[in-house]
Amino acid sequence: MQALAQAIERVGEIDRARILQELKTGTFKTIAGDLRLDGNRDAQAWQIGQWQGGEFYGVAPANRPGSRQPVVH
Repeated sequence: MQALAQAIERVGEIDRARILQELKTGTFKTIAGDLRLDGNRDAQAWQIGQWQGGEFYGVAPANRPGSRQPVVH
């Protein structure tokens, strides 16, 4: 919602095509940090997480800092 609000503010009017274009190309300041929607998704977001020892960890993408190896039983 923060990205949508910023896109509307940048466009300056309710023009759906221009707002969508801004969402596709812009970078937005959010409470979770800078957001950029490359390919219509947040490339920085965790895609898969797993409970390990009572804690929830990100396991994919594996090359992201802080990633844990998945536990397979």
